[in-house]
Amino acid sequence: MYLRYIRNRRTVVEEQENGDILARSRLDDTFFDIEIELLVRPPDLEILAVKGEVKRAFHEECKIIPSLLSRIIGDHINSGLNKRVEDMLAGPDGCPRTADLLLECCSEIISAFTTDQIIKPLLKDDVISDEDSRKFLENPRLMDNCITFALDSPLRKRLGMTE
Repeated sequence: MYLRYIRNRRTVVEEQENGDILARSRLDDTFFDIEIELLVRPPDLEILAVKGEVKRAFHEECKIIPSLLSRIIGDHINSGLNKRVEDMLAGPDGCPRTADLLLECCSEIISAFTTDQIIKPLLKDDVISDEDSRKFLENPRLMDNCITFALDSPLRKRLGMTE
């Protein structure tokens, strides 16, 4: 007997020509294939549109979630959003995977703003010094966000930042 399981998760954040921000997040694994698209308007990050598509779902509850997503339109990405999304989408009759994808879109929109604000002051002649790299890698907002910011990442090791 051998087991086979495949999982891909991807989120993309793009600035639109009019300044709005579009995030797309997709989960495609052996049991689920779900995609969420979220459009927000800076500076207050008002949610202008959201849509979802469930191509494959292990649970029947996940198949009705796209019809519930419109409830979040007009809300803002701010404190308390996690709870509101969890209550709306992930409750006992909901689909936690869809709620996770929507929150992933929100998180990555914030990361898109945060990363630019952190990197710009560090750039000197398009090069970031080792000292500034250490400061960047110590940012708690980014810690363990991806392999670059993992505690045991190759970059942290090269800079002598291992725990």
